[in-house]
Amino acid sequence: MMVLPGNQHVLMAPNTPPSTANILAFARKTLAPWPEERRALIQWAWFATGNSDDFEDSVRAWCQAANWHERTFYRRKERALIRVAAAKNRADRDLRTRDSNGP
Repeated sequence: MMVLPGNQHVLMAPNTPPSTANILAFARKTLAPWPEERRALIQWAWFATGNSDDFEDSVRAWCQAANWHERTFYRRKERALIRVAAAKNRADRDLRTRDSNGP
């Protein structure tokens, strides 16, 4: 994926895994209309990378501080993952279609 001026994302090679920074930028752009889902996904990713001692305790404490129910946190995170995966699949499909049609 390449980021062009105006924060436009273009996939360069669909079979090549994007770098971590690019997939984060892609997720932020995809989830821009859903800030709470984006917030849950980013926080979940932070906990999942081992930046906290106990994953479940960290989620619980964060949810209390954010005034969210844990179930709300997990539902928002799941919706975010589904939206990002669907957007990535669409982008890959569009690129394959464009490539197969030729110049």
